[in-house]
Amino acid sequence: MLALGRTSLLTYAAVLASFFTAWGLETVAHLHTDVVVLAVVLALMAGRAARRAGPWWQPAVVLPLAALWAGLVGQLMRTERPLGDAVFVLVVAAGIWMRRFGPSFTRLGTLLTLPLIALLTTPVPRVSGAHNGLVQVLWAVPIAAMSTFWVLLFQRLAPSPVGNEKVQAASSSGRTSTRMAVQMALTLGAAFVLGEWLFGDHWPWLVLTGYVVAAGNRGRGDVLVKGLHRLAGAMTGTIVATLLAGVFAPGDRTAVVAVLVTLGLALLARPYGYAYWAAGVTAALAFLYGYYGQGGTGVLAERVGAVAVATALAVAIAWWVLPIRTTDMIRRRIADVLADVHNLLTAARRSDPDGLQAAASAAHSTLARLEEASGTIRLHDRLSRATGGKIWPRPPLADAVRGVLALERPLEELTADLSVQLADGARIDREVGAELARVHGVLTSTRRTLGRRPDSDPPVPAPTEEREKPPPSGLRCLEEHLLWTRVSLLAVPVA
Repeated sequence: MLALGRTSLLTYAAVLASFFTAWGLETVAHLHTDVVVLAVVLALMAGRAARRAGPWWQPAVVLPLAALWAGLVGQLMRTERPLGDAVFVLVVAAGIWMRRFGPSFTRLGTLLTLPLIALLTTPVPRVSGAHNGLVQVLWAVPIAAMSTFWVLLFQRLAPSPVGNEKVQAASSSGRTSTRMAVQMALTLGAAFVLGEWLFGDHWPWLVLTGYVVAAGNRGRGDVLVKGLHRLAGAMTGTIVATLLAGVFAPGDRTAVVAVLVTLGLALLARPYGYAYWAAGVTAALAFLYGYYGQGGTGVLAERVGAVAVATALAVAIAWWVLPIRTTDMIRRRIADVLADVHNLLTAARRSDPDGLQAAASAAHSTLARLEEASGTIRLHDRLSRATGGKIWPRPPLADAVRGVLALERPLEELTADLSVQLADGARIDREVGAELARVHGVLTSTRRTLGRRPDSDPPVPAPTEEREKPPPSGLRCLEEHLLWTRVSLLAVPVA
């Protein structure tokens, strides 16, 4: 959580630097304020993509070119609306489909689509004449380059997400990325049609929400929970910000300060729940639209309605069109965690301190990704426990997820103990070596259980008070959790 907070602060620093730089450029070159909005949005969105695996120069080269491409698509959407909308949908879907080729292409696809998504949050005024439109498009290139520069500069101070990308590549198989691309294409296509039909000039609200809910699909249950969080956060943020937006007159730069403050609070609150982020971003957009003269309580119901329609649309497509089962996604994430724990134990047995630290970092990253993806199962489990299992039965893999996530503390202690023993070339003693061998055997059995998908459905033993208490430390603690995970996985029914 501390690492996430530090990353959020550095991202916000890049946003502020982009804002002030673009503001100065706007003043000197007599540009429209949309370039400032574009700089902030790109810095905000590019931060997560730039942290993924790949050469450092890739965002610096791809993002400005993608901004030029996005500007041309935006002009096409103004002049030839159906064709421009179709190009928008195809490019975003292709960026998701590219994930099948590994983490580098995942990053490339994200960078190519970010400026397109920024079009939905930047209320660029219509311009008359091809020359003015072309100038507006060309200015997007230095703005994107400047935002990328600040993002990369501040990320040099951020923790390195080395272990995170291996998992991302493994978790996006060819079939999964194709399903996600089809779902996104259908969601965006329907959002464009319904948005223009039901909400007129406010169609971007529908398209943006559809993209946010459908993006990063970790299973249909995850899409449902994220959609509910998005709806709740959007309703809260819209109500608060729309009521307060009337305090600022259109064009009042104090509203811009409110946007920046709201974005900072949203970034800091994001690690604690997506609903906070959704509320903050929606509130910031409400202030922004108020600055452009589109605020007021008159658009409150329309804004919330657009979010509700887009959420229902994205959830329906995720559930009934080539659905991605949450259980399958969780199985893959658990397998990734166990693979990294296996690498950690192997490095310990080989007395490899560098390999031990690398494997420990990877294991903590995969544990974080499992925690992100298992939010649906953990929520379902809490509801099942609260109702005694009468309304909602306990979900599959609930105990396995709890057991694997509980590995974080033992892994930290184990890594610290082994690092001390392996310092200065010392080898681990015989007792620790024997325990490493036993844990390795348990780990192998658990991985075989994941791949076997057994037909039996034995009852899952209820966790005892001893299991609920924090385990002592070290290898015995790790062994206990792996054994408990194995029992839980054996009880998972086959789909």
